[in-house]
Amino acid sequence: MNLKTEIAAARYVMTAQRLVTSHMALFGGDVIDGFIFQAVMAANIAHVDSSPGAPSPWADLDTPQVPLESRRPIAISALAASLDMPRQTVWRRLQRLINAEEILQTPAGVLAPPGDPRGNTYDTALTVNTDLLTAFLRDSQLEDAARDRERLAALALLERPGAPHRTIGRLSTTFILYVITEFARRTTGDLVDGYIQVGLALACASPGRDGQPRPIAAAPTREVAELTGLPEETMRRRLQGLVTGGFAERTPRGYAPLWLSGAGLPDALAIGVHRLTRQLARLET
Repeated sequence: MNLKTEIAAARYVMTAQRLVTSHMALFGGDVIDGFIFQAVMAANIAHVDSSPGAPSPWADLDTPQVPLESRRPIAISALAASLDMPRQTVWRRLQRLINAEEILQTPAGVLAPPGDPRGNTYDTALTVNTDLLTAFLRDSQLEDAARDRERLAALALLERPGAPHRTIGRLSTTFILYVITEFARRTTGDLVDGYIQVGLALACASPGRDGQPRPIAAAPTREVAELTGLPEETMRRRLQGLVTGGFAERTPRGYAPLWLSGAGLPDALAIGVHRLTRQLARLET
């Protein structure tokens, strides 16, 4: 992908994830617990969108959420593998969510039950997500002609009246988790660091004279903290860890990512975008 599309993808991931974490009081403000909850929910309902020829009965806002009996539990070992986290760490964090009744434990694994713990904001968040995704795909241009046709077909789905916001939300969640976990895997292995890498890339991009995004020297800690919603002191410590690991550099102006020219992270963005646009395009055909 070109830089403009990479930055548009990073902007969507960060903005959509902030849409989720704006409700992080559910998880005591813990980013990792939020990621684990999202991963459980995504795994429980991934199968309902797996057959393009058989539209999901839980697709748009006029339909209910996927009911509990139609959700498939995920084993803790499989969940840990999907997040590239130690099984014991995932289990310890799941215990807190189970005790808070946000996650259900079954003999076959764990389930995120349906319901709207955020009151009446859930459906609104789904429509906002569709708008954010539409803006991202409008700002993008995939260099492969066939893939760009998929992007245009995906846009047609997103822009049509009565768009399947629930289906779009499920596919978006899978995309966001994929990007963040791949950024983590290809750098320090830590999910929060993967999330921060996306925010750092976005903070360190600005429009050039031609209106196209370009990397700038660096961004201050405060700006990256504001983008991600993480405390500034936590951000300072995490960014220094990325510098020590060789994934960022510190300059007099702040911190700058090194992934735009290495670490395979643009590939992770490209793979995620191609998967998402293909899935959305199939829904439109």
